Amino acid sequence: MADTYTVGTMYPDTEYLGGTQTRPVTAVPYTTKPHGVYFESRIPDADLTPTEVDNTGKVNSEALENLFNIPGVTAVEWTMVSNPAQYLVDEIIVYYQTPDLNSSGSLTTPFTGISNAVVEPKVAKAIANLVAIENL
Repeated sequence: MADTYTVGTMYPDTEYLGGTQTRPVTAVPYTTKPHGVYFESRIPDADLTPTEVDNTGKVNSEALENLFNIPGVTAVEWTMVSNPAQYLVDEIIVYYQTPDLNSSGSLTTPFTGISNAVVEPKVAKAIANLVAIENL
């Protein structure tokens, strides 16, 4: 296994592509190291190789683990939600707290394109709002 993740038990699934089109995929569960963030990726069966499983695990686990470098972030959680078209989409919930530990909150952002550059400004703004409220 890679240094940044472990792989759980993979299982067959079907991915909806739109209209009446679907494709067979394998759902691959990962758990990051060291924070233990669970997430899943669906890899098309035609592309399912050990290299693809490894590359997907590395890229996504490193992006998730890097979120813990953002000041105030205390936890990260993967989830799937139904969008307005009733399709399941991957999202990340980022939990944070104020520097004095008096307040905390969370924000949700799409998993696609997750990075510190995307999340850090949102967390900073949310923490600043909580600090302003605390100082009332």
